[in-house]
Amino acid sequence: MAKRILWISLGSLVALALLTLLIGNIWLGRYLRSEAFRELVSGKTSDALKVEGNFLPLSWSGGSVYSDRFQALPRPGGYWESIDANRIRVEVNFRRILNGVWRVNEIHIGNLQATFGTAESLQPDDPQAEAPAVSQLPHWIPRRFEIGSVHIENANLQAKDLTLNQSKLMLTPQGSSWTIEGSSGKFRAKSFPELSLSNLKARVTSEQFFLTQASARPASGGNLTATGEMTFANGESRFQIDFTDLQAKEFFPPAVTRYLSGLVGGTAILNASAQGRSTSGNLNLREGLIKDLPVLQQLAKFTQSPQFERLPIQIMSGDYVEDTNGLKVKNFIIESKGLLRVEGQFEIGPRRELTGKWEVGLTPQTLQWLPGSQERVFTDSRNGYLWTPVKLGGTTDAPTEDLSSRLAVAMGQQVLEQSSDLIRNAPEKTKETVRDVLDILSPLLR
Repeated sequence: MAKRILWISLGSLVALALLTLLIGNIWLGRYLRSEAFRELVSGKTSDALKVEGNFLPLSWSGGSVYSDRFQALPRPGGYWESIDANRIRVEVNFRRILNGVWRVNEIHIGNLQATFGTAESLQPDDPQAEAPAVSQLPHWIPRRFEIGSVHIENANLQAKDLTLNQSKLMLTPQGSSWTIEGSSGKFRAKSFPELSLSNLKARVTSEQFFLTQASARPASGGNLTATGEMTFANGESRFQIDFTDLQAKEFFPPAVTRYLSGLVGGTAILNASAQGRSTSGNLNLREGLIKDLPVLQQLAKFTQSPQFERLPIQIMSGDYVEDTNGLKVKNFIIESKGLLRVEGQFEIGPRRELTGKWEVGLTPQTLQWLPGSQERVFTDSRNGYLWTPVKLGGTTDAPTEDLSSRLAVAMGQQVLEQSSDLIRNAPEKTKETVRDVLDILSPLLR
């Protein structure tokens, strides 16, 4: 009899436990589909991202929950200006509820549009602000969330002068920060062409974004790698881009590439702060060619040397700074060996005005066809060239220089001094040059 009572008691306890579990599951199922749970998830997601955001209604299928959209606006002290995600699917590990935590193994996002804020667009943190209220919940419902990873099929991100579009990203929490790994996509930075992203590694905290490594290629060829960081509170950023074998047309403005072609390498450092933005660095060019440049066309005419009209470049390098005041280039060197070498600096203003001072060196063999050039213009001899200073002016569309006029005057003076003897005794090539000079000078000699 006692044994029978024992089995009845055990059976009742098992039935009660099953009934409790069933009722709990029914209640939990209802709760997971309730407005209270949507508010909880929206609040926890907003807290994690430091935004004010909401999910559209949630729908469940087994251990997966789906929402059409999550939208968010900035919260004081946050680092996002806006977030808009759609086609969101979350895989939940319900067994971890018994451990007091909502465990999200994976989050899948179809499309993400997000903009990192700047010092101008975001509000400072308010330590007195209260956290958004969440509906009252039973004490045994977990308030803590754990996330395994976030997969984004199509991410479009923007931060100041940097944009990343159509990229696949995976985000993984790491303590108080998130690591980001990306592949594919289109990356664009100020002063650079659109790039196809090869790989991306980054880390974001509540205060800063760190670009550990990014590699990309423009459509026309070449390679770029980038590193850098941005501070959300003040919007200050510094990114360094190293590049090799870029087509000149992808790096220089049209006002330059109308004359110059070749493969460009170097470094660009992008700085941004409340005081302004600037780009600085260095560059070099190989397999270069300069054509149709007015000063070289004049040299070709004066020297009767047509190679100046299409000048091959073996060396071209310089250091530059570009900001709201325009472009400044110093330590500029350009050389076509055996013909020409230029050293100096120049500036292009905000209205494309051109100023500069160059030292121009030509070989004695080239200058032998220019009467008076070695005696009156190219008077400094070093490193196998004869040198003269040149002043640049005008605009990038219509550049001017003082070399052509000084050559013409020097040659005219030489002709006037030596007169008929020079023309009579000179080779035919020099006679043609002298006649050209006389044609140029004739209005000045009347």
